[in-house]
Amino acid sequence: MITKIIPRAFILFLLLLVFVFAAPVLAQNYNVIDAGEVWPQEVVGTYTENGTNNGKPCYSGPNSYWLYNTQWGGSSYWFIGKPLGNSDINAVEVRFYYASSNSTPPLNTNFTRTGNALGAVKVTTAGGSPPSIPGSVSINTTTASSFTSGWADASSATGYKLDVSTASNFSSYVSGYGPYVITIPEGTPIASRPRSHVVNGLSPGTTYYFRMRAYNGFGDSSNSSTVSTTTIPAAPTSQAATEITNASFKANWSSQAGANGYLLYVSTTSDFSSHIINGQSTSNNYDTVSDLLANTTYYYRVKASNSSGQSGLSGTTQVTTGPPIPEVLASSDIQTNQLTFNWQTSTAATGYYIDIATDSSFSSMVTGYSNKDVGNVTTYQVLSLNPNMIYYMRVRAYNTNGTSTNSETASATTLDAMASVTTDSVNDIDSDSATIQGNITYLGAPNPTQHGFVWSTSENPTIADNKVEKGAVSATGIFTSEVTGLHPNTSYYVRAYATNSAGTAYGDQIAFATNKQILTITADNKSKVYGDADPALTVSYSGFIDGDNESVLTGTLNLTRVAGDNYGTYAITPAGLTSSNYEITYATGTLSITKKALTITAEDKSK
Repeated sequence: MITKIIPRAFILFLLLLVFVFAAPVLAQNYNVIDAGEVWPQEVVGTYTENGTNNGKPCYSGPNSYWLYNTQWGGSSYWFIGKPLGNSDINAVEVRFYYASSNSTPPLNTNFTRTGNALGAVKVTTAGGSPPSIPGSVSINTTTASSFTSGWADASSATGYKLDVSTASNFSSYVSGYGPYVITIPEGTPIASRPRSHVVNGLSPGTTYYFRMRAYNGFGDSSNSSTVSTTTIPAAPTSQAATEITNASFKANWSSQAGANGYLLYVSTTSDFSSHIINGQSTSNNYDTVSDLLANTTYYYRVKASNSSGQSGLSGTTQVTTGPPIPEVLASSDIQTNQLTFNWQTSTAATGYYIDIATDSSFSSMVTGYSNKDVGNVTTYQVLSLNPNMIYYMRVRAYNTNGTSTNSETASATTLDAMASVTTDSVNDIDSDSATIQGNITYLGAPNPTQHGFVWSTSENPTIADNKVEKGAVSATGIFTSEVTGLHPNTSYYVRAYATNSAGTAYGDQIAFATNKQILTITADNKSKVYGDADPALTVSYSGFIDGDNESVLTGTLNLTRVAGDNYGTYAITPAGLTSSNYEITYATGTLSITKKALTITAEDKSK
């Protein structure tokens, strides 16, 4: 057997041939691009090889358009149109053509437009481009449930995609708008291409964000700039009025989402045929309506508003102002600790509130008299007041509609009150003096300008009698004083007292008697010489007052001495006198017997 060796290079060549002819042929794609204000834009896009026509490849593109070769007038032409193979250049959907018998479409050259197209297109193997970003994106009209968006036409777009969200980052979308696709129908004239869209079904008072993209057969443009709008708020709910007075009330209503203000309407007629307030603006969900008539019915309603517009009107609320302000009258029955507050009847009032204070600004209210409901009366006795104090009073009328504002302020001063004192004791009684103790237990009002003690030999002494004055006093407590200049052995009556503008108050009297005056009768000292007769014995008096002398004494003065005649001293003792006014004491004296001079003379003698 003969073995033939086949060269290795030949084997490799055979394998290459097998690969080339066995490999599938990749389909060719072409792009039809806008070569200048093309219309309709539906023809622009990518065309993919999809069979043959007229013995040459044909290509299917966007919106059922084809790029194909066919015979027209005995010559080969490349057409852009539909349906496939249509060679009638007058047909509505045959748009562009180019004379060529090549097996592939001519590249990078303008096709001729038929009478059913505008502008120019080219066929290229390079990638086409999506349309430009829509410009002049705006929101033109906003209602409570919709807004109208607008934009400038993107000429190469075959449609638009709209995004609507309540989040500025478009993390979520309004139902149906993530995105909402607008397809521009084939054959739409340029002037009729969509440049606006109404977004419906929105919630009132809500901020929405809008953006869009244009698209064609080559893809989507980038997102436009984001614009936003807040829908008009829903109509508020009118609520009951509060803080109703005779001349004002506070109108209230519900807050509305998205509202940055409210417009208030007030009328005296339920049909609002006339207004006393016509669209007064406020940023709150309430407003105070002032300068009204008392006991009068008013009607109010309100709108919510924001930068997009105003809501419809709320329902109507009816309110009747309170009764008129009462007129205060002069107070009566004013005493030290009470008075009667008076005022005139207020029409339609069913009751009254009163305030009583010790200051005209009513910052220091009397306990129990702050907004005190006294019922349907026009006079009220105010008790437990302090004497010598100015009180300020005001009154408000009320009924089921509301309460009036304050009346004018009335004032009244309670009467002065005398002090209270006690006479406690009399101590250290002497013949002409005594110490008295008293106590001021209540200063009265105003404070005493003088206090002290009064005394007399008659009962219930007053400041018209003898007195000791201790001056003004500003605190309660014990005080004492010595009363002098009294008569011995005399009955006296004494009282403590305190004087202010209300008068002089006295304590109970205390009776006491002074002691007798001490009268000392002292025997005078005497002397004699032994053997002489006793001298006359005498006394001296000490203690007489008021010009008295021994003549006022009764009884007989007896003077005795101790018996004895020898040299020495002998006591002399007085006694025997009495007195009703003097307490007599006796003091002894002495009789001194001196020695008798004795001369002993020696007799002369002689011898």
